[in-house]
Amino acid sequence: MGNNSELLEARFVSRILREEGQEMKNAQRIAMNVAGVRGHALYNKRAVRTTENKMEFTHLMRHRFIDMSSRKTQRGRIKKISHPIHNRILFGRSISMIRRISYEYTDEMRDMITAEIRGEQPANTL
Repeated sequence: MGNNSELLEARFVSRILREEGQEMKNAQRIAMNVAGVRGHALYNKRAVRTTENKMEFTHLMRHRFIDMSSRKTQRGRIKKISHPIHNRILFGRSISMIRRISYEYTDEMRDMITAEIRGEQPANTL
């Protein structure tokens, strides 16, 4: 029973990480469009990779630079226009991930994942 339960939990966490990773990527794309960010590489050099219990969101350092409201130089601190395309999205979606993993793993969800494993339901039903 314990091994089966661990498999269901791992499948659930993997599903949440995959969905939230895509949501992060989509939210960042929308924020970049609203901010008027241009550049093919800024949109294409982002990736989300998930394993059973780990999500990796890779992006360019330029994304972080666009998000900064000021920067330090040799002449002091320079204020610049910031566009919230990095921190707000990543940390906001992280909170959402934690909540979903904490509260969405119910008996109904376990039954749904079990049925999915047996091939009784499509994989993308939530």
